[in-house]
Amino acid sequence: MRARILSEARKLLGVQYRDHGRTPHGVDCAGLILLAKNFAMNSWDDFLDYEPNPTPSQIHRAVKRFASRTSSPRPADVLLTRHFGAVTHLGLFTGSTLIHADRFIGHVVEAPISGVDVVAAYSLHGVD
Repeated sequence: MRARILSEARKLLGVQYRDHGRTPHGVDCAGLILLAKNFAMNSWDDFLDYEPNPTPSQIHRAVKRFASRTSSPRPADVLLTRHFGAVTHLGLFTGSTLIHADRFIGHVVEAPISGVDVVAAYSLHGVD
């Protein structure tokens, strides 16, 4: 299942960044994770009750609806990171890279994990 989630996320590489985006035509960081999970698991989880610039506690509350904290992230786990100073960015860990929808770059990218300031990790419910 982890490989399927990462495969679905990689299909979204290059997709435009869009606040609260939930389609293959535009996603935000949460939308990327939700689409990859939902396509891989044939499910539909969502949350939209966060502001364009959410607080870390808002992100944690939203993510814990479909994931649980973990101290040892594995491929396809969700990472909460500090991105340009704010602790409000989510991405999918691959083991050596992070797949995420980058607002500043303007689209979904896969980037090296080195140098990423990871604040928390979450394992998606129903994975393995």
